[in-house]
Amino acid sequence: MKKKITSNNPKDILAGRKVALG
Repeated sequence: MKKKITSNNPKDILAGRKVALG
């Protein structure tokens, strides 16, 4: 699973981590 985060928004990063953790 590769996730591309081009924005430095903490919300986006947290959301990505939440999704990654499931």
